[in-house]
Amino acid sequence: MRGAVAERLGAPLVVQDLPVPEARPGEVVLKVRACGVCYTDLRIVDAIGGAIMPLIPGHEPVGVISQVGSGVRDFAVGDRIAVHALFSCGECAYCRVGEEEACVLGISRLAGLGIPGGYAEYMRLPAERAVTLPDNLDFTEAAPFCCAGLTTYASLKNGGIEAGQRVVVVGIGGLGHLAVPIARALGAE
Repeated sequence: MRGAVAERLGAPLVVQDLPVPEARPGEVVLKVRACGVCYTDLRIVDAIGGAIMPLIPGHEPVGVISQVGSGVRDFAVGDRIAVHALFSCGECAYCRVGEEEACVLGISRLAGLGIPGGYAEYMRLPAERAVTLPDNLDFTEAAPFCCAGLTTYASLKNGGIEAGQRVVVVGIGGLGHLAVPIARALGAE
């Protein structure tokens, strides 16, 4: 497979031939069809310390499952999925109460930072991090929902937005362009 690899901080990505990952128990391998380019990805390869180099960036991948590891029951080869790319531990106090975004392992377990991400033809991930993607949603349209969409949705839900309320979106950038249709889907003006 080919993948875009950050060999060292601040250096341009280098396209390399890499081995296709193999699904281990409880995992699937995604054939990446699209991956969003998030500002976080750019910051990781630019200057943020703590990244284990070399690495494959990209935490907004979507595509089709190409391999299924033993013990995986909810997915099959050919399923269309998006990746919830924060691979939280599932065991700390935050994870146990449903606050996975505050996991003590934190950002170090984000795909594309501590775990090879979606800027490659294939990506291995825990099956529990796969989210079924509707057939009518194009891969390139779906990819930004994996980070910017989740961030925006969480903000609107945590803000208590309900049908009939008015929402103001300041800036139609990476998150703002998704805030408009998500707020509309929640019934807001």
